[in-house]
Amino acid sequence: MRKTLVLAVLALMVLASLPLAQAADSGDSKWTFNGELRTREEHLQNYSDFDDNANDLVDFMPYRARIGMNGQLSNNVMVGLAVQSFGVWGFNGDPRQSSSFPPTQQNFTTSPEQTTLYLGNVTLNHFIGNNFSVTVGRQEHMEGTGLIFGNEEFYNGTVYDGATGQWKFKNWELTGLAYIVREGFDPTTFFTPPCTTCGSEDTRVWGATGHLHFDLGKAKTNLDVYAYDLYDGVPASPAGKPDFVTYGGHWWRPVDNKADAKAFPVDWNAEIALQNGHVRDSATNASSRLTGSIIDLSAGWNIAGGNMVHRFFVGAIEESGDKDLTDNKIKGWSDLFMSVHGRFGGADFFGSNFAAHSAGITAWRAGYVGSMKDGKHKFGATFWSFMPTEDKLTTGLGTVKVDDYGTEIDLGYKYQYTDNVYFGAGVAELSPKDGLTGGAGAPNDSVFRAVGVLDVKWK
Repeated sequence: MRKTLVLAVLALMVLASLPLAQAADSGDSKWTFNGELRTREEHLQNYSDFDDNANDLVDFMPYRARIGMNGQLSNNVMVGLAVQSFGVWGFNGDPRQSSSFPPTQQNFTTSPEQTTLYLGNVTLNHFIGNNFSVTVGRQEHMEGTGLIFGNEEFYNGTVYDGATGQWKFKNWELTGLAYIVREGFDPTTFFTPPCTTCGSEDTRVWGATGHLHFDLGKAKTNLDVYAYDLYDGVPASPAGKPDFVTYGGHWWRPVDNKADAKAFPVDWNAEIALQNGHVRDSATNASSRLTGSIIDLSAGWNIAGGNMVHRFFVGAIEESGDKDLTDNKIKGWSDLFMSVHGRFGGADFFGSNFAAHSAGITAWRAGYVGSMKDGKHKFGATFWSFMPTEDKLTTGLGTVKVDDYGTEIDLGYKYQYTDNVYFGAGVAELSPKDGLTGGAGAPNDSVFRAVGVLDVKWK
C-alpha cells in the first residue's frame, strides 16, 4: 500500500507541475519531462552455499521509478530535477556479494522502499567564455564503460554531489569535477582530545579527464586520459582511511550499427589505470602505502549482412592482487564508483567487492552478439573463466595457494519494442572451482541467475 501511495504522490507532483511548465513556456523558459518505470523478476540459486540440496532459492522483483523535469530558464541557464523511488516488491534484497572471502550472498531483509531527490542541479553554459560550462548540484556522471565512474543503471543509479566543469572544443573536451560523496564527523570522539580518529569523515573525489576524438583510417576513435584523487575519511577497520590517486587512459572504438560495421569491422576497448597513495590507520595513525592496477581489454570483429550485424569478441579484465601480506604495503585494486553489473559475468557473483580478496581476480571472456534491424533485437552468449591474479600468497603462516574460481556461461536477449520500451531476459550459470568452494569435498553445485526486465523510459 505504501509503495502505491509513493508512486501516486510522484505522479501528482508531475501533474501539479504542468501549469507551471506551461506558464514558463509562454516566456523565455522551456520545460521538458522525463522518467522511467522499470521492473525486474530475478531468480537466484546457490549464491550462498553452492549446494542444490540446501534451500537457498530466492525470487524477488525490484523496481525503479523516476520522474524528472529539465528547464531551460534562458539561453545559458538550465535546471534539472528528478525524484526517484526504488525498492523490491515483497521485500528488499541486494544481489551483489559481501566483502568477505569466500564471498557470500548479502542477507535479504524486509525494509521499506526509499524515495529520494535523485537529481537537482543547475547548469550555466558559456560561464567563462564560449567554451566553458559548469554544473552544480546532484548529478549523474559516466565515463567510458564505467570502470572509474559509472551510473549503475541496472540497479538504482549512482549520483554525485558537487560541481562539474567542461571545456568543449572542436575535437576534444576537458572535464573537471569535485564531489563530496559523504560529509560528516565522528560525534563520539570529535570533542575528546587527544584524538586520532576524530575530525572530518568526509569522502570526496576530485580530478579531471581529457577527451580526444580522432579518426584512425576509417575508424572514429575516442581517447580519455584522467587523474582522480579520492579520500575516504570514514574509519574502516582494518584498512583505516585511504587517500590515493587513480590515473589512467581509455582508448575505444565502438560499432553501434550496420553502417559502422561496414565502414570498419573492428571494435576495441582498452583501458588501464594505476593507483598510488596511502592508508592511515584510524587507531594508531600509522601510514601504509597503497598501490593497485586494473586492465580491461576487449576486441570484436563485426560482420554486416542483410538486417544483421554479427559480432565475435574476446576480452580480459585483471584487478591486481597482493602476493605478500606480511609487508607494510597494501596492494590490490580499490574501485572508485565502478558500474559492476555484467563486468564479471551476468551472474554478478563477484561484483565490485571481490577485490577485497588479496589475490585479486582475472577474468577472460569470449562470445558472440547478434544485432538485428540496428539493435531492435539483440541476443548473444558469453563464456567466462575466473582465476586469481596472484595464485600464491605469503602470509604470517607461510605460503598459501589460491585455486581458480570457476567458469560461467551467459545467455541474453533484448527486444526494443519501441523507442521508449524494451524487454530483456538473461540467464547465467557459474560453475565454481576450489578457489570458491574450498575443495575437500565441499559442495560445488552451480550458481544460477535468471532475470527478466521491462523498462519504460520517456523524455
